[in-house]
Amino acid sequence: MNQRIKRIIVLLFCSLVTSIVVWWFFLPSIKSSLPLDNPITWLVSGDQYIFADSGGEKPDHIKTEVNTTLETFLSEHPNLPWSKCTENVANVNSNASLIVPAICLKGHGAKVIMPIPHDTPGSNSIFYSPQDTGFLVEQHLASDWPRQFFDRQWRSDVPYFVVPFDGYEIPTYHPAETNTYLPMWKLAFQKFNSMSSDYFDSHIVVLGTFVTRYSLDNRWEKRFSVVYYYQIDWTRIHLMDSFSISREGIGDEITLDEFLHDAMVNPYETKFKQMISIQKLKLVDRLATKEQIREAVRKASPVLKFDANIHTRVDRDGRLSFDLYGVVDWAANKCLSSRVMLEDASVSDVAESYCFLIH
Repeated sequence: MNQRIKRIIVLLFCSLVTSIVVWWFFLPSIKSSLPLDNPITWLVSGDQYIFADSGGEKPDHIKTEVNTTLETFLSEHPNLPWSKCTENVANVNSNASLIVPAICLKGHGAKVIMPIPHDTPGSNSIFYSPQDTGFLVEQHLASDWPRQFFDRQWRSDVPYFVVPFDGYEIPTYHPAETNTYLPMWKLAFQKFNSMSSDYFDSHIVVLGTFVTRYSLDNRWEKRFSVVYYYQIDWTRIHLMDSFSISREGIGDEITLDEFLHDAMVNPYETKFKQMISIQKLKLVDRLATKEQIREAVRKASPVLKFDANIHTRVDRDGRLSFDLYGVVDWAANKCLSSRVMLEDASVSDVAESYCFLIH
């Protein structure tokens, strides 16, 4: 290696070291001016007390009255990208003409909410689904629950189903499993929390359900998930429970008696040897008032703030709380953190913490 190349290498190395030193020295001021789309975890947001949850409400913007039939819908909208399907998931995914993995959404007679993208925005064709056929859609578009049913901010052109439950309708891409396992979940949820039907009806709103299929230890397994709100006094929290409903080599279903047993025992004692996730809740009817909570937080530290949309928590005893954060010196990455319990407005010890983490 000649001397010129060696000098170039040394200069490049020195430049790199200098850049690192300069970056580290000026890091606090650089952090303070970084935009929010940088690879940083921001632990503090906003500068006020936000009590209101801005999520969805019980549906009033999506109507569910049947207004057509499948045959009429297909004849009136021949150019929509939905095709009928009868295959199972494995056969659908092997179709060479598909660009991405797809799924055959089968309603088994449930009501279909079919968005019409070329008609009036927000308009739907609603009809009863056929028993043996479904609609072929990209799998990733139907992997969660249909949020647009409750939340106006979500929009999707993917068809979904609604099934009746406790006097209202539940949106889902999996109506057959929902009809079977949602009532089971309700019974197990009430038993696990020693909750009466009256308390459930007053405080729990189911937002949707979905089924996840995945391979675990080279065995296919399916889990059923329930997304719901726990509403109490002036606040609510978005929660999700889940449990296995089949596992290759063990069984293709779980009965009510099996599930009620499994909900109360350790995972290794359950039918599928998997954890059943059911949220523990402390059942109360009243919380501290907003003013009591606001004053307790101010007394703990005037810099502490919270946002109910992102800082509401349930602890291991089922009690609701707000995580508290406050900025002391953003440039020095120095913040405060704590927690306020919503039932009695008690505030835990205030501790120093980072404002953000750089990955």
